[in-house]
Amino acid sequence: MQEMVKSKIGIHGKSLTSLSLVGAYAYDHYSVVTTDADGWFGAKVYCRYFDRNWLELKPSVESYVFPEYVVHCCRDPEARYMSISETKEEIVKEKVPVLDRTGSKLKYKLTFCLPPIYGNESIWLLLAELVEHYKLQGVDHFYFYIKDIDAYSSKLIENYVKNGEADAIFLKEEQDREGFLWQLVGVRDCLHRNRHHSQYAIFGDLDERMMPVGETKLIQYVRAVMRPNGNIGSIKVTARFVVRSKEPPTTYEV
Repeated sequence: MQEMVKSKIGIHGKSLTSLSLVGAYAYDHYSVVTTDADGWFGAKVYCRYFDRNWLELKPSVESYVFPEYVVHCCRDPEARYMSISETKEEIVKEKVPVLDRTGSKLKYKLTFCLPPIYGNESIWLLLAELVEHYKLQGVDHFYFYIKDIDAYSSKLIENYVKNGEADAIFLKEEQDREGFLWQLVGVRDCLHRNRHHSQYAIFGDLDERMMPVGETKLIQYVRAVMRPNGNIGSIKVTARFVVRSKEPPTTYEV
């Protein structure tokens, strides 16, 4: 890992922000903690473990931030919460629950990762179109990453979460930066959130609609392309642009 860090492959190169966390995931042989902090690429940090009563499990484990926004840690089967710190003994201010990603049984076949929503534009209609379109294409769960969102669109997301169709991950306002710079944070976290949990994951924008030509569903196409050849890790989809002629409505009107 140290050699990869020295090569600076994947470095984002932005100014340093405070260390804050997004998620933690326990796999069979290791754990991962994701962060939304910029400028920490290659930095030495320590993995901290806590039991169900928030009591720390010793010892802490030295690691590095690599790739950007990701810290790989040893797995502690007793850990129910994790954190990251700059030193071994400093007081931990933030902990995140550890999501269990052990075992071989996958919960989902195809999920959708929506990169962080930002700005003041009303997005409820695009969001509803996205969800209903991809449900028809075989997606069985959605992950919404949110930096900024209007109140009306937020109600729609709350409904999807309440129905069990989606998870909403809110990024911290104090870690502010230009909206598009949040995108890689969502990609990194959603990749690990889906690992050993979903067979396939789509990474697409709010205004994109992927679909195969003909009557084939997207889940069928992905399986047909990726299953026969085990060394295919991803499919890149070519875009066709459609120009929007007017602004979408801010509320639903009959």
